[in-house]
Amino acid sequence: MSYQIDMRDALIEYLSKEFQGADIDEMADDESYSFSVVSNGQRYFLRVMFESVSGLSINMVSDTMQSFSVSQTMHSLGDFPVVVTRSGCIFGSP
Repeated sequence: MSYQIDMRDALIEYLSKEFQGADIDEMADDESYSFSVVSNGQRYFLRVMFESVSGLSINMVSDTMQSFSVSQTMHSLGDFPVVVTRSGCIFGSP
């Protein structure tokens, strides 16, 4: 499992829809797609582990993130990191 630019783009598209007008920055990480999102003065952090999206088509990314309630979890936790694994959202580092 490794970094794929089209998967990164699909995740950024999802975040852009869920956090409209936010600044989304990618952070370097060897195991995940990692993002910092700043929306209305609030900072959020998201890590999507490579294994959690391996085998997904790009078209399935948004639905998968919605089924895991990713943006809702990010909103409720504020600046506490949210991590997406194969089993769903966890808090902090995997």
